[in-house]
Amino acid sequence: MRLVFALLLTIASATTAAAQVPQRVRAPVLKNRSDIIAERQRIADRLLKRGDSVLIKVYAYVDEKGATRHPEIKTSSGNAKADSAAMMLVRKMVWRPAQNAKRGVMLTIPVLLVRK
Repeated sequence: MRLVFALLLTIASATTAAAQVPQRVRAPVLKNRSDIIAERQRIADRLLKRGDSVLIKVYAYVDEKGATRHPEIKTSSGNAKADSAAMMLVRKMVWRPAQNAKRGVMLTIPVLLVRK
């Protein structure tokens, strides 16, 4: 009787431990990529001289519904207009939410503006 009870206890604790192992979070996926790329090029054409480029890194929170929240500049380009345009662009991003993330995830989003 003790052996059966000990075996059941071991199996129950093994399944409990397996349930507590955190699952991997898959990153969110940008759903409106083509719209964002087109808008990014319009911004670059409006703000930059031919051949110029700037890189702006933006922190943003992607919530559990895929909305971009609380963007802020992590690395500025030194151009205030380009920085504010990058913030506007990031706010327009629509995401397929991260998988296995109950509250969403923080991302660093590089915004590269290049005028061709």
